[in-house]
Amino acid sequence: MYIPKTKFIYPTQSDTHMLHVTPKYHDVLDKNYDFVKKGRAFKFKRFFFNILWYGLALPVARIRYMVKVEGKKKLKQYKKIAKKEGIITTSNHVFVWDYLVLRSIVRFPKPKVLIWEKNNTAGLSRMYHLAGCVPITSNVNGFKKLYRDIDQLLVEKNWLHIYAEEAMFYYYVPIREFKKGTFLFSYKHNIPVLPISYSYREPKGIFKYLRRNPFVTMHIGDLVYPDTTIDRSEAIEKQKNEARMQMIKMCGIGTLEENERIAREYYTYEDGHTYKNM
Repeated sequence: MYIPKTKFIYPTQSDTHMLHVTPKYHDVLDKNYDFVKKGRAFKFKRFFFNILWYGLALPVARIRYMVKVEGKKKLKQYKKIAKKEGIITTSNHVFVWDYLVLRSIVRFPKPKVLIWEKNNTAGLSRMYHLAGCVPITSNVNGFKKLYRDIDQLLVEKNWLHIYAEEAMFYYYVPIREFKKGTFLFSYKHNIPVLPISYSYREPKGIFKYLRRNPFVTMHIGDLVYPDTTIDRSEAIEKQKNEARMQMIKMCGIGTLEENERIAREYYTYEDGHTYKNM
């Protein structure tokens, strides 16, 4: 296990965002908002976007982080399951391009990803929509519609990626606490969750002097199905803990206690400190 030396100071609350977003758009994410973009015009734009997305952006992401993959052979079988049943993936959220890296390796059909509400205000947010991003909203009426839209995506066997940790922490090693939403949708639709972890490798040779960020290894875990024979809240907690423990071990951390010990060694702050996109 390699722990990158960083100068970042992390939030005390593990679901607090450390990224600063300068808003350009001010969409109201209420019950009238189209969380899942559709229509002929959107599909037309997405066709040309995908040429650049698959031909340029995803290969660049993979090269930029010198990505290695462990467990890649599993994806062939999982793709069949995704087509037949639908699938939810979750991963630690530890660098801005981690979704691009994910999409460069995992090629399940009809991809969608839930993103932070403020990312929907960024200058590139219109491009995010073309990449399958669906913004989360804090608007009460909007959230009800978002919830229904997510249900429909899963009924239609879309691949949904959810960051169960919620917030992005740059090059953070431990696996943080998970929110329950990922596993609530899994239980409701009786579809599996695929845990995916990112760990890091130390740059060697000339790369030690050419880059400030570590190399990345992606770990593909085993499917975790909801236990529908027990109470819902108990089943969600059981599945959540099992997925998180898989991710902890895939990162090379032996126990939950070791995971918490590593977390305590990072510098943290109470509030008010953010970083620009890096």
